[in-house]
Amino acid sequence: RNPFAGGRIKMATPELICYTFAAAQAWARERNLGRQSGETALEFAHRVGAEVPALEAELHRLALLYARTVYARGGLPRDSIDVVRQFWQRLEAVVEQPLSA
Repeated sequence: RNPFAGGRIKMATPELICYTFAAAQAWARERNLGRQSGETALEFAHRVGAEVPALEAELHRLALLYARTVYARGGLPRDSIDVVRQFWQRLEAVVEQPLSA
């Protein structure tokens, strides 16, 4: 479920990023593109982006944020929420497209 749909985000930024990346993995899994064992977040994003070019840029940016959230120390970029919002917008646009598009 899109956390931006209600107008107010009810999660901290790191939680929002992890939630969104988990949603991206679930979406991919439903399309037989699930994350492979041993596959990094960036490898996953690259593979799924190659299969679904409309998601490529936003998924890559999300994966970078996810990796930074989970594995790096220090703060997140100021535009993190915008990156996540853009991913959700693109994902919803992809979901609404007919399969033949």
